[in-house]
Amino acid sequence: MFGPRRLAFLLSLIGLLVLSDAALARRGRSRRKPKPTTVLVSSLTEGAEIQIDGVPVATVPMHDPLTLPPGEHTVRVSRPGYADYLDSFRLKVGEAAVLNIDLLAVAGVLVVRADPPGAEVVVDGKIVGTAPFRGDMEPGPRAVILRAPGRTAWRRLMRVEAGQSYNIDVVLLPEAPPPDPSWYENPWVWGGVAAAAVVVAAVVIGVSASGEEALPAPDYQLTIEPVR
Repeated sequence: MFGPRRLAFLLSLIGLLVLSDAALARRGRSRRKPKPTTVLVSSLTEGAEIQIDGVPVATVPMHDPLTLPPGEHTVRVSRPGYADYLDSFRLKVGEAAVLNIDLLAVAGVLVVRADPPGAEVVVDGKIVGTAPFRGDMEPGPRAVILRAPGRTAWRRLMRVEAGQSYNIDVVLLPEAPPPDPSWYENPWVWGGVAAAAVVVAAVVIGVSASGEEALPAPDYQLTIEPVR
């Protein structure tokens, strides 16, 4: 059996040990690193660019969360042919935020590579740029022409759908030279034919004028067709 004094001492010792353990536990917790504050953008619009606070940080799909200081931030998600998404968000200390952002398709995307570079890109009769070119096209039927001086123009009709890309990679061939004139287009040939006709007519007239019996008119018609 413990006396009152000894019992009081033991109880005091136990109390000190408990307080010491609690202090050590609090100190250990205070030494632990706080959870990082992060954000992750989840989107189905593959290839879209993600900007946080105006800085490009990733493209969709974003695999790793981005560590940020607590507070307010901005997010922008964009892709050609889609309406941009711009918004702000606030992070708490140690928060792991996930932003679900899907873009809305509003136009088709025309991507042109051409030889020679600098060829004009014409859509529905309007010059929209020069190759290499990348730009939006409104949905619906569209007429696309690529042209350059001294080259044969390239033409294509296409039906444009929002959110789709249309890649054109062509070589504009040199224009063919004009064909040489054939013999029947040569004025010297027809000049010779006309001269021969004059000689024949003179002979016939001469025979008739000499008193000889005039030749009867032929009952057929002679036609000279050029050889093709």
